[in-house]
Amino acid sequence: MRKEVSGWIDKAKPGENVEHYKQVLEYLNNAEKKSDFTRKESQGRLYHVELAPKEDEYLLWDKPLSEQSEKVKAALNGDGIETDQKPASREEIDAAKTKFNNNKTRDNLKEFNRLSGLGREILGRQFYRDLQTQKESNQAASEYLHSLGIRGIKYLDGTSRGKGEGNYNYVVFNDALS
Repeated sequence: MRKEVSGWIDKAKPGENVEHYKQVLEYLNNAEKKSDFTRKESQGRLYHVELAPKEDEYLLWDKPLSEQSEKVKAALNGDGIETDQKPASREEIDAAKTKFNNNKTRDNLKEFNRLSGLGREILGRQFYRDLQTQKESNQAASEYLHSLGIRGIKYLDGTSRGKGEGNYNYVVFNDALS
């Protein structure tokens, strides 16, 4: 350990403050036993921690809405977005869009979503992109989903996407960062 800290000092970049490393090295040199490295008194610090979302709280980017978790489908259905519907006609969608654009109420948005065919064949990414357009920003779309209890997006990484399975990347919606 002493050698590692000494190595940090030797590798310090020009202008970098190495005083902290020197203090750690001095402390390590003066320590006689392992118990010297443990904190003996509480500092009384309080941290706010939001636990990672559960697997069923993510919008699955690469899956149709009909294959989302029951929790995500229930959240979407509860806000008027049908996850297992057939698309409406172009005329019905255009009329609902015009109604929403003329009067941006939550009920008009629900009706537009219902008629837009946000259902079985629409993938999570298509749904999210449509939501970004409707909400007029990425942040607003993410905040909306977070308000429904959908806490993030889960998507296949670049090497797995072509296979349709494998490793995932995660995006967690966090309103504390806005």
